[in-house]
Amino acid sequence: QFVISCVDGNLVTEKVVRHGSTTGKNARAMTQRELDAEQQRRQKAAAMAIRMAENMIRITDKDGNEIQKVTKNDTHKQQHQQQQQQLNNNNTSINKTEIDAIVEECEQNKTRGNEAFAAGEYAQA
Repeated sequence: QFVISCVDGNLVTEKVVRHGSTTGKNARAMTQRELDAEQQRRQKAAAMAIRMAENMIRITDKDGNEIQKVTKNDTHKQQHQQQQQQLNNNNTSINKTEIDAIVEECEQNKTRGNEAFAAGEYAQA
């Protein structure tokens, strides 16, 4: 099924992708262009609703002073930066032989765990 419509002063023939945005007597055929426009409109409305909600919510201390909001994403970024800094600090104090020894120990533990699992000793694995 196709629909002919006027877009920017031109007649355009487009294939119907979905047979309506609603049900009942108000149902109408929609093209991909119309679906894309509807999706953009909904995304803008959702973004505006989030902004409005964030502006409505104010976190204050007991004296009424506003406290800066910290999001989960901010917390993860801070933790990642702290971990990277710790790694950089630790790398200066560990040499290659110590790193190789740690890797070797991990490999041995992995092998013992696999052997225990294969033997049915699940608690030891």
